[in-house]
Amino acid sequence: MLLAGCTSLSTTADRSTGATNKALVGVPYSLPMLQYDIKITRTLAQCVDPTTKIPALKFTMTAEATPHYVAGETFVIDYRRLAGFTKITSFAIEYQESSNILKSINATAEDRTAEIIGNTVKTAVGIASLAAGVPGVSKAPDGTPLTAPGGILVCGPKTQGLLDAVTLAADNVKTKAEALKKATANVDALASRAASLSDADKTELTKRVGLQTDAIKALATAQSALDQAKDKISLVTAIRWPRAMDDDADMFLAEGAAMAKLTRLVAWSAPVPGADLADNACDAADQVSACVSKKLGIFVKLDRFVAAPEIASPGKGRRSPIQEVSNDAAKGVFIRPPVQGRLLICGDVSQSDCREDGPVLLLKSDDVSVPQLGTLRFLPFENHAFQNNALVLTLAASGDVSKLEYKNLKAQGESASAAALAAVTDIRGFADSLSAKRAADKKAAADAIVADRTGQLAAIQFEIDRLQKENTLTALQEPSAIAVMQNETAERNARIALLQAILSERQAEAALLQ
Repeated sequence: MLLAGCTSLSTTADRSTGATNKALVGVPYSLPMLQYDIKITRTLAQCVDPTTKIPALKFTMTAEATPHYVAGETFVIDYRRLAGFTKITSFAIEYQESSNILKSINATAEDRTAEIIGNTVKTAVGIASLAAGVPGVSKAPDGTPLTAPGGILVCGPKTQGLLDAVTLAADNVKTKAEALKKATANVDALASRAASLSDADKTELTKRVGLQTDAIKALATAQSALDQAKDKISLVTAIRWPRAMDDDADMFLAEGAAMAKLTRLVAWSAPVPGADLADNACDAADQVSACVSKKLGIFVKLDRFVAAPEIASPGKGRRSPIQEVSNDAAKGVFIRPPVQGRLLICGDVSQSDCREDGPVLLLKSDDVSVPQLGTLRFLPFENHAFQNNALVLTLAASGDVSKLEYKNLKAQGESASAAALAAVTDIRGFADSLSAKRAADKKAAADAIVADRTGQLAAIQFEIDRLQKENTLTALQEPSAIAVMQNETAERNARIALLQAILSERQAEAALLQ
């Protein structure tokens, strides 16, 4: 009589190879890693102090970070090792959409199938800005600012003219936005009486909508001119970070060919009485590029909410799953459930001041699941003689465990009877569910027309509310860069006016159809 031996899933760490005789056997899967697409915008904000007219060079930096999950560490499962002479086994693996990131695994020692349901995770965008002067980098070994640098950074001879052009363009945007607001108010005054409009009223409303359209075009032209003016004093760089699973902090200086654009805006000067020597220190004229680069550097880090757990030793004579996966093969599946954390971006090149309440914080992202900060965990799956068991694992895009089932199943004959009964129940319920689905589809089609228009209006109103909140936050920023903040507020107000005009236009269209 033949008895079944012990079989198991067999997992090894992935490795690169181009030789066919060294190809790894099995199917690969990756655990997720959180990665951000970061956009840093550096803009010259001020040449002289508006009150004293003393040179006081200032830049602003804004940061945007869009998170998404990418493939991190990769393993290979040899599913053949689960089979045996007396075993009936099955193995299924499913990936997250358009990636190699593990979504689900279903392994069982009997002939059955299981439905794997996955979850999706929504991520958010964090945007923050720092409008005050960027802290200088010329410091003594103890961290105190040097009081007598060799020189300072000041604006170049033509730079103030570029700043003035931005101010004029911003004022024009503000003027055009006010004109659009008035045109929108005129449209709303008639559209609000949609139920009682006469033919003459509708003619007048059509005229007012036309004037509103002209105002929208004028604002768009003014905004385009402002964008072009700002482009001459700004530098936008893109960073994709982290690059590897073990990256949790990094420093990025503003450097490379693109930095020449900002370097041409500034010059070296001997110290000027009354000037801020610490923030704009630069030792020599031939170091202008290096001084600007360091001045506009950023520090990024992943900040976890709880301390990492201590990893216990496997004990004398015992091997950990990590040892197994690096040497032979681990008899199961590796996962790495994430921990909660957030991205911090600071306008400085030192880690010590990069904290939530730090003086140089540029961005604090929303709380998010960070897989690479989690602990690598091992789920064993072995099948011994006379044992029927199953492992069902479902992961979210972030690596969070959505579903985990480990079962010692019933006797094979009893399981077959239960499966047959379930199949009969499913057949009986199929007709009812199909009928219900058809009714639901009809209702959904009827609701779609109303929902689409309602959804568009709600989305526009949501964006208006968001921009108004940003204006409120801007008003709380430091007053040292008030001119820059006023320009940013003017741009947001223009955007609000544009969105309100679109909202008004949609409502006017509805009124004209009545």
